[in-house]
Amino acid sequence: MQATATLTINSVPAFPTTQSMTGLTIGGVDVIGGATITTDAASTTSTVAQAVCLAIQSQTGSTGYGCAANGANVVIQAALVGTAANGLQVVASGPPDAAAANSEGAIRVLDATTGYSIDSIAINRGGAGGTVQLITDPVVATGNCGGATGIDCGNQAQLICQAINSGPNLGVYIARSGNPGAPPAWGTCESTVDAFVGIKRNPADTWTTPRRSW
Repeated sequence: MQATATLTINSVPAFPTTQSMTGLTIGGVDVIGGATITTDAASTTSTVAQAVCLAIQSQTGSTGYGCAANGANVVIQAALVGTAANGLQVVASGPPDAAAANSEGAIRVLDATTGYSIDSIAINRGGAGGTVQLITDPVVATGNCGGATGIDCGNQAQLICQAINSGPNLGVYIARSGNPGAPPAWGTCESTVDAFVGIKRNPADTWTTPRRSW
């Protein structure tokens, strides 16, 4: 008989979140030839299993292992009859954790109407990261800008920046506003025609760039 091992793909993350497998070894032998299998919008547990099998089969000539996909199961089989491959460890691995970094995001004010307000600026970090609110009180537009007015929205961007820097998560998130090509120091709120507001998380982490919701 030939030694076999079964690898089961239990789940696939909802796109745009992705997962990758960058290594698969049997007894220390790379059986996918350095290939990387990454999920995408069309991925299912079955399509990922098929992709893993194709990678294994492309290396059969050099590794001696074949593969068959059965639904979400990857069934790996040694080419040679006998017990030599029995008990060998099968190890699947992914890319290393992202290096810790200070996540950043940006908002640009394109138009505003006097008296209208932004009631919430929140960052959803996903999963266990939760959602955090960046402003305490509504930011009320003090003038019309953008569109047909021909007036830049720098003043409104400055107000948003100031609200974040005095908000409930001061110390965790910090903002700056001004020219993105020559940005001021973090914590500085300027009014420029670009109307950009930059937001940075102060503690370093491995979250990706924050997603913004208004």
